Amino acid sequence: MGNLRKFGGKYVKVGLKAMLAAAEGKKTKGKTHNTLSKEDADKLRAILNSNDPAVQQLLNSKIPKKKSFVIDENGKLLDTIDTKTQVMANKTLQMEKHGMFWERSAGGELDLNGTKLQVAGTELHSPIKIALDGANASLNSTNQFKIDLDGFNQGQEAVRTSGGLNQNEAWLVRDKDGDGIMRQGVVDGRDVYGDHFGKFGNGYEELAKDFASEVRTDPKTGKRYIDLTDPESRAAKQLKLLDISGNLVPAGKVLSRVDVDFKDVMEADRTGQNQIRQRGEVTYKDGHTATSADQWYSTSK
Repeated sequence: MGNLRKFGGKYVKVGLKAMLAAAEGKKTKGKTHNTLSKEDADKLRAILNSNDPAVQQLLNSKIPKKKSFVIDENGKLLDTIDTKTQVMANKTLQMEKHGMFWERSAGGELDLNGTKLQVAGTELHSPIKIALDGANASLNSTNQFKIDLDGFNQGQEAVRTSGGLNQNEAWLVRDKDGDGIMRQGVVDGRDVYGDHFGKFGNGYEELAKDFASEVRTDPKTGKRYIDLTDPESRAAKQLKLLDISGNLVPAGKVLSRVDVDFKDVMEADRTGQNQIRQRGEVTYKDGHTATSADQWYSTSK
């Protein structure tokens, strides 16, 4: 746990409560998207509810400026370390990708005077998915896939996701760098519409920015959307749907419209590692509407 300016308070208990927000379905607007597994969230609650005087003393203590506390699952303070040199500079935690969002990590390892501790990852990544059969996109916790989060040829190893597509679904994608959307079963992470390490709040925000010149406003509903009926538009030419088998189809062959406006929701599996946090409308070629989903998932090596 680092300097709690990034958690909105100065005390240990404030930071621990902030770490629980996503796992409890609370909105975290303006913060990065991260979560704890159900097991880790329960352990955190046990610390917060502990009657042990030593634990209570720790909860009510302030974290020194520019320092981080290492606390075990029983609420015992293991060490106080330097945030800049021992946390931010720790390459296994991949904190450098997230700027000031210090609470966000892909997980890694801490070395405390020769004792190596495994740090659980809290980071989630987000791409938009759409059902190919006209249904609402739904949460999936079983169909893992490999993704290169930084994009091909960036020197980073591909990771495996905690969940993915259902059999009737596809990711909304665009080959942004012209180097292909999938290689040997690995998806180019830059080609999906998502948060991209906190650069965007979600995939809908990225989609709206990517096609800003083609976003229209529905005069009846006021909703913003991208029209796919004009074959000469950039969206119709470039937006694709990548299905669970790795097949690509032009989005305009399935859809006539993709809304970029969205609603915040909270749908999660029991682990908390797979969540749908936003939904937007899509209109199919036959005129009926359903909802797309921005599914957030964790990753592992």
